[in-house]
Formats: sequence, C-alpha cells, structure tokens
Amino acid sequence: MKINLTRQLATGCILSILLSGCFHKQAENKQNENECDSTIILPADNAVYGHLGEGTGMSVLEFITNDGDTLALTKTNEETDEDGIILGEIANYTDQYAVVTANNNQSVAIAINISQLAKSWKSTANKGKGITLMIDGKAQALPGSDSCQYDRWRLYNCNLILENTRETDLKAKCDTLEIISLTLDSLTLRKVADMTTETFYPVNPENHGSR
Repeated sequence: MKINLTRQLATGCILSILLSGCFHKQAENKQNENECDSTIILPADNAVYGHLGEGTGMSVLEFITNDGDTLALTKTNEETDEDGIILGEIANYTDQYAVVTANNNQSVAIAINISQLAKSWKSTANKGKGITLMIDGKAQALPGSDSCQYDRWRLYNCNLILENTRETDLKAKCDTLEIISLTLDSLTLRKVADMTTETFYPVNPENHGSR
C-alpha cells in the first residue's frame, strides 16, 4: 500500500485559505493570532453530508447524501492505490457522516462519523479542559472546565472549526483543527495555528444530543 498523501493534499488546499483569515498575525492591523475575519468569504465546503447505505461493505462505502443522491465510493482510490481516511466507526446506518470524495466521486478521500464526534470530550493532558460538541453545531464547556471559549463548531472539508461567536465586533475567535483520529475511546486533534497535537477521551456520551 502506498504512503497515503490524501490528508496532506486535502488539508493543504484549504489551510492556505483558512490561514489567511485565521491565526496569521498581521502587522498592519495587529490582528490577534486566533481571530478570524467574519467578512472573509471562503470557498464552498467540498464535503458532502448524509448517512451510510446498506450497500456499505469491506471495500465500498455506500453514501446517501442529504439531497437524496446515492454514491458508491471505493475505500481505496483505484487510480493511486491510496486508502481513504475513515475517521470513526462504520456501524450505524443512521449516523451522520461528512465525506470528501476523490477520483471524480468514485472513492473516499476522507470520511468522518459526525454522530461519533458530537459528544463530550476531555483532554487527557489537562483534566480541566473539556468541551461538548452538540449535533446541532453548538459547543459548550464541560462543567468544571475553565478553558473553553467556544460556543459553535462545524466541519470544513472534514477539518474541525471551533468558533466563538459571542464577540461583539466583526472578529470572531476561532480555531481550525485537523482531526488525526477518531475512535470510540479517543479523539486526537492537531491545531493548525501551531501544529500542536492533543488527545481527548469521551465523557458522558449521553449528553451529546439526539442523533
């Protein structure tokens, strides 16, 4: 199996755009490094959203989009022989997924189980750091957590965007995080601003909201 470059390519294409609006400290306007200009218009999210179909198997992911389209996506790109990146379990057909496709909608580049992501997470390194990601896009600090400043979250090309929309001016604090791994037991994120990696474990999974 060839070395998988899918994540680097998919992430690299959007990070140059995101970094122009987030995290780069501009000398001329002294913009804070974790502020995002809410007036910047980003390209459309390339991911499609929906749920798995019963045709999903060992080598194929049947994906039914929210628009009702059905895609039969191979888990390995037949042109490059690279395996797609699948974050989270493939178990429940009712789970919500986001998928970035490759090879003209023929294969999976990145797929993430949104329903599995949308729960409460606590840092393994900092017990006072935790966040709840709700299925409706809201975010809040865990009880006793003093380090969460975010109130919204979303996905953009299968990267996690955490936002603080409570800012009173046009600059809303945000962080862009690459999802390195997602399992039933852990979530590992890499912060794009400084490339630091942090792992979280799930707590009170019943609090992540209705699927």
